[in-house]
Amino acid sequence: NIRLTYEIWFSKHGEVESLIKHLKKNEFIEYAEKKERHVLFLTPNDLGNNSTTGQWGLHKIRAQFAWDISTGSSEIIVAVTDDAIVTTHVDLASKFVPGRDVANNDNNTNPPANSGSLGNHGTHVSGTVGSATNNGTGIASIGYNVKIMPVKIGRDSDGILTSGYEGIQWAAQNGAHVINMSWGGGSSSSYGLNIVNAAHNSGALLIAASGNDNVSSVFFPAGYANVMAISSTTTNDSKSNFSNFGSWITVSAPGSSIRSTLKNGGYGNLSGTSMASPLVAGLAGLLKSIAPNLTPNQLRQCIISTADNINAANAGHLGLLGSGRINAEQAALCALASSYNFDAAIETIINPTGVSCGSSITPSVVLKNYGQTTLTAVQINYSISNGPSGVYNWAGSLTNQATTVIQLPVLSLSAGNYTFTASTSIPNNNADQNPSNDASSASFAIFNTNSPLPFTENFESNSFTTNSWFIDNPDQGSTWSIITSQGTSPGNKSARMNFFNYATVGQRDALVTKPLDFTGYASVNLSFEHAYRRKNTSSTDSLIIYVSTDCGNNFTRVFARGENGTGTFATATTSTTSFSPTSSSNWCMGTVGPACFNINLSQFIGETNVFVKFESYNNNGNNFFIDNINIIGTGTTPLPVASFSVSQSTVCEGSTIDFDDLSSPAVTSWDWSFQGGFPATSNVKDPTITYPTAGTYNVSLTVSNVTGSNTYTYQVNVNPLPAPPVISQLGQDLSVAPMVSTGGFIWFVNGLKINGITGQNFTPSVTGDYTAEVTDINGCKSLSSPFSYAIPPPVSAYATSSNTVCEGKSVSFTDQSTATVNAWSWSFPGGTPSSSNSKNPFISYHTPGTYPVTLTVTNSAGSNTHNSGNITVLPNPPKPFVSMNGSNLECSTPGVNYLWNFNFSIIPGETDQT
Repeated sequence: NIRLTYEIWFSKHGEVESLIKHLKKNEFIEYAEKKERHVLFLTPNDLGNNSTTGQWGLHKIRAQFAWDISTGSSEIIVAVTDDAIVTTHVDLASKFVPGRDVANNDNNTNPPANSGSLGNHGTHVSGTVGSATNNGTGIASIGYNVKIMPVKIGRDSDGILTSGYEGIQWAAQNGAHVINMSWGGGSSSSYGLNIVNAAHNSGALLIAASGNDNVSSVFFPAGYANVMAISSTTTNDSKSNFSNFGSWITVSAPGSSIRSTLKNGGYGNLSGTSMASPLVAGLAGLLKSIAPNLTPNQLRQCIISTADNINAANAGHLGLLGSGRINAEQAALCALASSYNFDAAIETIINPTGVSCGSSITPSVVLKNYGQTTLTAVQINYSISNGPSGVYNWAGSLTNQATTVIQLPVLSLSAGNYTFTASTSIPNNNADQNPSNDASSASFAIFNTNSPLPFTENFESNSFTTNSWFIDNPDQGSTWSIITSQGTSPGNKSARMNFFNYATVGQRDALVTKPLDFTGYASVNLSFEHAYRRKNTSSTDSLIIYVSTDCGNNFTRVFARGENGTGTFATATTSTTSFSPTSSSNWCMGTVGPACFNINLSQFIGETNVFVKFESYNNNGNNFFIDNINIIGTGTTPLPVASFSVSQSTVCEGSTIDFDDLSSPAVTSWDWSFQGGFPATSNVKDPTITYPTAGTYNVSLTVSNVTGSNTYTYQVNVNPLPAPPVISQLGQDLSVAPMVSTGGFIWFVNGLKINGITGQNFTPSVTGDYTAEVTDINGCKSLSSPFSYAIPPPVSAYATSSNTVCEGKSVSFTDQSTATVNAWSWSFPGGTPSSSNSKNPFISYHTPGTYPVTLTVTNSAGSNTHNSGNITVLPNPPKPFVSMNGSNLECSTPGVNYLWNFNFSIIPGETDQT
């Protein structure tokens, strides 16, 4: 909370640490810290490029093209917080809004009289941001019509910057849209962080110089998250030798020898990140003029995302100069696009690009929504030069700046060079407000045949199509061309890459050969002649050579060379005029630089679709020439030796055999012959053949390469199948013949194997179609014809151990039902138990009488009941009574049979009543 921050002035400077400790003891104080002293980031002229007297920085960032889009708005305010600002300069006086001297608490931002250089820095920075432009006086500014808010942060007494953060706060509170800070120091503070965050949250974009110590240490306020940290670059996009750098840098801008307004009313050149920062701040004001609705983060992103890649000029500082050097034109286009509601674009063409083999392509593109309104529908129009075209209606949901990959319908093409174009129209059924980004194009080539070596090219045909070259030109800008040159033979033609007039650093353009056949050679060698000279010692262009063996999907780098100042690539000394060789001494055959290059490509021998790509890499140097390209195969390939393996040498009728070729070396064709096989011939490397008939057959393979042919013959055995078994029904059983089967028989019902049944006969348990498989001693199998079997319904029947029993006795029941029975249901009135589901139950009877017995049997065909039987249960006789009759014992109880016992032992022969 800024309003709760207090600044304490005191005289006992030596006791500052004690004061801080004392303050921190108060629980109501969040922090106490020393306030930083800031310095201006100005570098003397002798550290810059003294030869630059114009406004090279504006040309470098393409300011004039940005002004074609907008010249800024006087409603937009860029605050310059600096030592002091002269407000009476003829080229500035009309551009100021009211400012503030926060260091001295008044409204006069001018330096006091006789203050030396105080105010020179701030006046120079102000001119870079927004000096009057197109007024016939002095200089132009990137901000053009934007207004400047002068905020003085240096003391009158000594110019020390005591009030930098107060200046930020005042500017943010008084309407500044952008705040420039060409000052800073090596330490951070909670106070500074809070001020910066408050200004950012109020809607201001904060931009600060990174410092001039040529170190990677973080400087502040540039190092705070909500501040854009700016590094300085030179005329060739290399880092200024004084500029700080590091992963914390946001973006870079011209800062060496920058011409702007001075406090004395004139103009002069100053260098420093202090000069780079206001160039970015003025650009931010211009972007805010184009799209006033953009937030600070959106303005920041437009500047970052459109910066030019300057890696080529900064090999020692890759990733340490932010996203690149600002490009005002592209940033303005970004801001312009951000003001549209309906703006859809084909951002990138993923496919087709480069070279490929085949007869069709599947186009895919990246659709991007630049409009503020969510994109839900768009029409994609696509076409191929001299080929088909179409319309694809996309529907979905893309928010602002979102992308999606869209795959378009497959297109059939013959061999040739083509250009694919895709464009958007009627986003959300509205007119596209920015047609400039609707379309993208890409060149590509289709090949469906290869060419043997040698491959030679001297460009004397004056056409790339004669030898089927493909030119890969991603940016559709400057690229390879055939021109008249001197110094090579035969003729006077060569291919040139015009680096001298190619302003876009980092662009790659390629010459790609047609597909070449590298089979049948002991070695393959690439040679070429080249001519090149640099524009100056700090620029070098490169040649990179790649090889693809998979129809252009992937490339392997085999050569890369650029001049490093020691004669590694250039064939002539530096020149600031456009280079064209005039004699052989300007080529690699001369005395400057390396000899002509020879590259061994033998690692790719055996490949049949080889593309060789010659890629140029632009660093805005001088022209490069190439001629007499030769790719030659040498040596003799040995006669091939035919050989193959088989998956099995003995099979049964109707089986297949896999044949795998083992022939070598460098086989180019295969001629198979299969006696008794189907198909009977084949030209594929590894065929699979079916043998329908028993016998012993020859297989022959003839292989060929560039040297000759060789044949290998082999025999395979095909055993006959056993006679198919025949199923018959014997009563309720099924039986199969023949009688013998190795490993038993396998039975199937309705196509499913019956587990556990391997015998010749068995009784089916279900109705269905039965088959049986027989195996002979060779392991060959035959299957019977289906046999339809129906389970008959059962007929209930049973037998008993006795139909008449005495009470307390038991009867054994035995099922004698016919047909297959799956379930039994017995009923025994008077018996124990009275019912049973057992097949053969055992029942007890305890009460005299006559009792019925019922048996119901069931299978899948139905049920049957037998209930005609009875069980008679007789009562037991009364207990016998024995008495003496004279000398005899007599049983007075009537009976039929008598059994006498004496002392519990049977008396033999005594069966009478007495």
